[in-house]
Order: sequence, then C-alpha cells, then structure tokens
Amino acid sequence: MDNKELREDHPRLPVYEPGSDTLYFRDGVITSGVVHTISEIFREHPACINLIIRNSCIENERVVDDLANLISTTSRLSGIGFDNVGLDHTSIERLFAKDIRGIRIISLLNENIGDLGAICLSNYICDSSLEFLCVCNCGIESRGVRHLIDAMPTATMKVLDLSKNDIHEDVVVHLANIIPRTRLIHLNLNSINITRRGLEAICAAPTDTLVTYEFASNRLSNDHLLPILLLIALRQVKRVVLYNNLIDDVGANKLFSAIDVNQDFECIDLRSNVRITDQSVDCIIIAVHEHYCLRRILLDGTSVSEKGMYSVSRKLRANHKSRINARRFLYKSRRLRLPNTYMFGRGFLCKRVDIYRRTNVRFVISRALYLLGDDL
Repeated sequence: MDNKELREDHPRLPVYEPGSDTLYFRDGVITSGVVHTISEIFREHPACINLIIRNSCIENERVVDDLANLISTTSRLSGIGFDNVGLDHTSIERLFAKDIRGIRIISLLNENIGDLGAICLSNYICDSSLEFLCVCNCGIESRGVRHLIDAMPTATMKVLDLSKNDIHEDVVVHLANIIPRTRLIHLNLNSINITRRGLEAICAAPTDTLVTYEFASNRLSNDHLLPILLLIALRQVKRVVLYNNLIDDVGANKLFSAIDVNQDFECIDLRSNVRITDQSVDCIIIAVHEHYCLRRILLDGTSVSEKGMYSVSRKLRANHKSRINARRFLYKSRRLRLPNTYMFGRGFLCKRVDIYRRTNVRFVISRALYLLGDDL
C-alpha cells in the first residue's frame, strides 16, 4: 500500500483551535470537501489568518484550482505554507495565478518546484506586499533563485530563506548587491555550499536592518571566518547561526572575541561543530562576562563536556540576573549617570566602549583587530 492509499484509508480533517491564528491540515489527502471545510472555518473564525498544509497530497488538479480560489477569495488570509505536499511548477502556476497581493507569508518546504516553479512564483510576488518568503529544499538552482531575488518586494520583505538549494556563487553575490535596497532582518543561507567569495559579499553588504544571518551546514572552517568576525564586531548583528560546520577551538575563540566587542549581540549557534572542546570555555566565559545582551550560546553536539556547558550556562544566568537588576535600578532613577557607564534604549548598564563603538569608527576597527588577533 503506497502513501496516498494509506492516507485515503485514514481521512483527516483540518485542525483549528479556537482563538488561534493558524489552521493546520496534516497527514491526509486534500480533497474538494477538505477545501470547503477550510473555507467554512475561515468564514466562521475571524481570528484565523494563516493556513499550513503538511505531509499531505492533493487528490487531483481540480483541488489545486479550489485551493487557488480559496487563496484569492479569502481576503483575510495572510500566510500560507506547504510542507511536503508534492507541489510542482504547474501547481505553483495554478495556485498563485490569481490576486495574492494580500499574502504576507509564503512558505514552501520540501516541494520540488524547480526553476520553473520559482520563475512562476516570482511573476506573482513582484507586486505583492510579501514579508516572509521561504523556499527551503525546493530543487531551485541559480536561474530560479535569481528570478526570486529580482522579483521580491524590497520595500516589505523582511525574511528570506533560500536554504538547501543549489545556488551558484554569482547569484549569492547578486543577492549581496540587492540587500542594501531591502529591509531584510533575517537571511537564511543554510546548506547552499556557499563559497568564500559569496560569504565575503554577503557579510560586506551594507544594511541597517539585517540582524540575523544563518550559514549552517556549509562546511565553513576557520579559514572562512574572517568576514563573519568583522560582521559581528563592526555591525549591529544580533544572531548568527553556524551549526554543523568545521569550526574548531581556534575559530570559536575568535568568534567570542568578536562577540565581546559587539555589546548588542544576543545569540550564537555553534551546535554540531564537533571540533569545539573545553579549550574554548575560558574564552566563552570572558566574552560572556558583563555582556548583558548575550542570552543564548548553543553548543549541543560539540565536544564541550557537561562541566564546561554548566560553567557557560551559570555565567549566562548570572548575567540575566544582573540585567534585570540593572533595569530595575535604572527605572527608579532614570537620570542617573555612573562613571564609565550609560543607559540606552532597553536600560541596560554597558561599558563606555559601546558609546565609542557608535561614534568612532577608527576605534571600533582598531579594537576589533586587537581582540581578534594579528593572525587574521
């Protein structure tokens, strides 16, 4: 019995919890009756604005047309996601052939749409108000990705996920040239085999809004880290994802030296970098000391022992308590100014180096190079 027959023998209904903003359909066959039920739920529950279909299959092409009518006629629909549904480029062309200007979120996971599907999608999003676009593991190559990059609405796009697609170096450089014209805050380039030239272009792209970069599963070693180190030390970056790469203790020490410069940094993900050991713990603790914004350091899957993990987590908890006490203290006396400290937006106590970092570029560069070492 194949997967489709198994799903037909076990019919599923859409799952919606009253008051939630998302309607789910999982592990079933999407028929015209299911689409009608989804439409009724949207009509009866004004709070429902998103639709996610996961691990299912579409019965026939007529159902695709029914879904397209649902997407275009439900004016309140804000986000739509398909995960392992079996869409191809013809399905994409039929689904988004009508007016989708109200859609703000499109998520396609594990759908083999290829370059043709990406080109079809790019034709429909160019005039939209799209804010979130995910095409993870969709079999798209450089031609399709280039069309999506050129078509994405630069004024509204905030999150772009191109992970697990075969993207050429020139297209990554082209994306870096587009970034300054966008308002992206999150860029996901996991598992695209990014090259040194592409990484340098992305990290050097001038932007005031992009605060989260993901470069996981790209086989990045210490030799690739210089652009990322300068990105962390000299920009307002808050989160960097580097899990499942080839970073060792030397690279980890340089990363945390750069984090020590950036007092706005919040989270670094180094999971599954098995070459990171307890030799990096001391440098991590030094970087964490009085770094009140740093909240998460993910080291699962590395060679750091439980004792080292406990030392880092204990230091983070101590910083969290200090941050709360500082906020309470400054809330009671807002006009207070202490030597070598100052108060900024969130009310944390920070070193005066933060003032210089915002006003003196030469100081920032010299401070960063001093902390990162001369061997870069």
